[in-house]
Amino acid sequence: MEENTSTFPQRPTFLTVLCILTFIGSGYGIFQGITGYATAETAAAASELIEESM
Repeated sequence: MEENTSTFPQRPTFLTVLCILTFIGSGYGIFQGITGYATAETAAAASELIEESM
């Protein structure tokens, strides 16, 4: 009986590192987008207070 084992070529290390950095960068970008959106209302309220005090 023949055993059918196919061996896949190993992924280059550079590609693995690039994928990991891409996922980290994407997560960071999403986090910055969410916090930027959340702080936009606070910044707008602060600028209104500054305009009123002037």
